[in-house]
Amino acid sequence: MVISGGKRNLLKRLGEPDEEFSAYNFLDKYFHNKFNINSIYWGSAILHSEVLVYNHLTEKPIIVVYDSRNHNVHEVLFLNDVSSINDVAIR
Repeated sequence: MVISGGKRNLLKRLGEPDEEFSAYNFLDKYFHNKFNINSIYWGSAILHSEVLVYNHLTEKPIIVVYDSRNHNVHEVLFLNDVSSINDVAIR
């Protein structure tokens, strides 16, 4: 699935997400203390990341990483494919 454009286009195509988080809150909820998200380096890397969680689009939950600084979709992946902070970081 490829999504281009801003948040309005995203919501138009996929609908309202089941959950919406800052990247920090997403990592805290789903990965608890697995990653060191409190470091200054990672704090700045995820500063502009928003994570939208869609649970019912496919058989596995999908996350959309949205870049709030540039107002576009950065990444779309399955929730269980998130393996590091890099997956939600926008550089």
